[in-house]
Amino acid sequence: MLLESASHNAILNLAAAGYGIGILPSAVSFPRKSIRAMPLLHRGISIGKWTMLAWDPRRFIPPYVERFADELVAYAQDHFPGRDIVGRAPAIRRPKLPEL
Repeated sequence: MLLESASHNAILNLAAAGYGIGILPSAVSFPRKSIRAMPLLHRGISIGKWTMLAWDPRRFIPPYVERFADELVAYAQDHFPGRDIVGRAPAIRRPKLPEL
């Protein structure tokens, strides 16, 4: 049986009750006592995507935006939900950035 739901709580509670497995984004936080989490791999490569901040290089970037980007990167490296799970998975390949 397959169930799709936009509710992370529904998927987590069904898995915790023993009704199967759930596939959720790594950013979802959940109680570690009742659910076992594992990274999702395909042919040994993590399934996922990079998150990025992007802006048009032709536009002015206020100093507060640069500070925000620096602070976000520093914080997210150590404080994001699922970091213990992601740490057990192979690294996601860095995307190729377009040349400007």
